[in-house]
Amino acid sequence: MAKRESINAKIPSNDELQAWANDSERAQENLRGLLAAIEAGQEESANWATEALENMGPPSASDIGLLGSLASSRSADLVYWSVTLLARCDDFIDSIQDDLAKVVVAEESTAPVRRRAMTALAKVRSRNASTESAIQSATSSSDSQLANLAKEILQPV
Repeated sequence: MAKRESINAKIPSNDELQAWANDSERAQENLRGLLAAIEAGQEESANWATEALENMGPPSASDIGLLGSLASSRSADLVYWSVTLLARCDDFIDSIQDDLAKVVVAEESTAPVRRRAMTALAKVRSRNASTESAIQSATSSSDSQLANLAKEILQPV
C-alpha cells in the first residue's frame, strides 16, 4: 500500500471551485484543494468540487500516491473519489493495484466503490497475488454486480 499521505491543502473558495468545475486542466492542477473541499463537507463547496472532479480527466502522475493513500481513508467520500480517479489512470494502474485490491475486500467499502475498484482492476496488465486473491474473493460476493465483474475478469481472453 502507498505511504499514508494527507491532503494538506486549504479549502478553496466557492468562486475558485466554480472556476475549476469549468476547467478540467485547472481542476487537475488543484486536486488537493478539491479533495479538501470534499472532506470539509460544506454542501456548496462539496457540490462544486464534485462537479470539478466529475469533469476532470485522469489525475497527474504526482497525485497517484496521494490517491492510493486516500483509498483507505475513513471518509467514504474521499475513498469514492480516490478510487474513481485511480480508475482513470490506465498508465499507472499496475502500480496501484494493491490499493484497489484492498478497497475490493474492505468490509467498510460501499458496493459502488468496490465495483469501481473492480472495474479499475480489470485494466491491470500484470496482476499480483493480492489482486488475484481480491478478485477471486469477490466472485462469491453477495453483491451480484461485483461478483459478475470479478468472474468476467477471471475468464480467459
